[in-house]
Amino acid sequence: MVLLRAIQTQVQLCQSITIKIKGIEDYLQKEVKASQLVERRYRTLQAMIFEDYAEERINKEEYFFKKQKLIEKQKETKNYIFREKITREILIDFVKEVRVGEKNILEIRWNFKEP
Repeated sequence: MVLLRAIQTQVQLCQSITIKIKGIEDYLQKEVKASQLVERRYRTLQAMIFEDYAEERINKEEYFFKKQKLIEKQKETKNYIFREKITREILIDFVKEVRVGEKNILEIRWNFKEP
């Protein structure tokens, strides 16, 4: 009986952790979608900068400077843009550590500062 109860407790713990991991995946899916919106914004900004250059509202140096700044900002989100599913690589990039504490409390330490 004691062994059976211990196994049942471990199964419940695993189910609880699975639910919490699903919550993490949902959160990260939202982050990926947000990154996709940012990518679209960068493309729009690049087109606007080129339009300014083509219509001579900015000179060649300004065009290349602004374009380079946008490219640098794009690189920050580029690794996550065209993915629809959370991969191990993304989890490793976002999640520093996951701990299961007392009463099955899941503690997540992110690789970035939370707001």
